[in-house]
Amino acid sequence: MKNKALAPTILIVEDEAIVLATLKRFLEKQGYIAETANSYNTAIELLKVMDFETVIADVNLGGENAYEGIELIREIKRKRLTTAVICLTAYGGMERMEKAFAAGADAYYEKPIRMEILLNAIKLGYRKEEK
Repeated sequence: MKNKALAPTILIVEDEAIVLATLKRFLEKQGYIAETANSYNTAIELLKVMDFETVIADVNLGGENAYEGIELIREIKRKRLTTAVICLTAYGGMERMEKAFAAGADAYYEKPIRMEILLNAIKLGYRKEEK
């Protein structure tokens, strides 16, 4: 993906600065355009002004509501049915996973995630759009 004009745009929503920076740097090296948000509110503002092929979102964004990431998924899927949503969490468990998928998540992974797995999930999300 050398042509940035044609590169897919990804929104990374993560409240841990080091994880956010690491994901952004990695995805940009892979040729993606990566935008970042460290909170639910910042993500919502970016989603109002930009289109994203994929959103990578932390399920627990550390705000007042422990499930802000779940609400973000719902908001994305209400307005952008073709946007792939990949959930990441450091706090696994069946309940969180079920809530993420019920909200519309396309993939769900526990941190730390191997980068090749994340890349495969991103590519699967794009293939979904092409159908």
